[in-house]
Amino acid sequence: MTRYPLWSLMVNQEKNCAVEALFGKSDYTARTDVSFDRPGCELPFHMRYLLCLLVFIASVNPLIGQSKSSDQRARHPSFENLRSGIFFKDAFQEGIRGQRPIQQAIDQPEIVVEKPAETFAWSRLIEAEAIEDEIKAIKLQLDDALRTVGSFKGRGYQQARVDLTVAAMLFAIIDQYDGDVRWRKSAALARDRMARAASNAKVGTDPVYKETKLRQQDFEDLIGGSTISGTSREFTDWSEICERSPLMKRLEQSQQDRLSVYLASEAEFTKQKDRIIREAQLVTAMGHILAAENMVDADDEDYADYCRRLEEAAAAIVEATRQGNYEQARQAEGEIRKSCSECHELYRA
Repeated sequence: MTRYPLWSLMVNQEKNCAVEALFGKSDYTARTDVSFDRPGCELPFHMRYLLCLLVFIASVNPLIGQSKSSDQRARHPSFENLRSGIFFKDAFQEGIRGQRPIQQAIDQPEIVVEKPAETFAWSRLIEAEAIEDEIKAIKLQLDDALRTVGSFKGRGYQQARVDLTVAAMLFAIIDQYDGDVRWRKSAALARDRMARAASNAKVGTDPVYKETKLRQQDFEDLIGGSTISGTSREFTDWSEICERSPLMKRLEQSQQDRLSVYLASEAEFTKQKDRIIREAQLVTAMGHILAAENMVDADDEDYADYCRRLEEAAAAIVEATRQGNYEQARQAEGEIRKSCSECHELYRA
């Protein structure tokens, strides 16, 4: 009995006859030794493969067509029986009643552009070099006050309070300075830190000592060329930066321990010209700030007049020293002593 491949069983006798009618009874040599069930009807392998593929597609196609179902669609809406009068033919003519309102201009609020506050010409009172020299001197004085915890708690904290107050004042001036000056980038933050430390240094406690040590490190960083980082607050007025009592203490030191000594003789005057100018410029700045708005007694006319006299006398010392006029410098220093003495008699009493 002859055996046939599985795919040849899909072709029946009628298909063999159809092939015979198409291709005739020629003898074909197949690549495989396979024949249909009728003798003498042989096809090449590729023709047999194609025939089987056609038979498979013909049997599957009707099934695919039967699986498709028709889509169910809704009917289009009809407006034939729609009642009239629901919509306006002309919305502007039929839908709007009364006169059309007159469009009025809306009052726009006046925009007020605030002018930036005028920068005070601090360079007229104190030079950048004098500011830098004083800050370096304060750092050395803090080093001495913080040498030991015991000395700081004894009396060192009192001098530290004066030094920190003056430092806060100077950094505030740097922040507002109208010329080139060192430490401008860190000035506002340094101002706030020094002012806070000065306010806390009313007593000599361990926390105050630690805070003052931190401020000492700020001085070292700034003088060494580094910057300090942090957030500063906006400047409001001088009363939040400097307290009057430490500034008055520093004025007393300037007048008694420095200017009066430097101007004791013409020889000393000639020798200490740079120090005299620096110290007098510092006094000029302090006199100006002591009479600033919101400072204690700044609204008192007599007190403000004493501060003005102090500022003018210190400026006169600077000018006389630059000209080498010892007598004028000496007279101006006497005016400082006089204004301070009269002020103390009136307000300390």
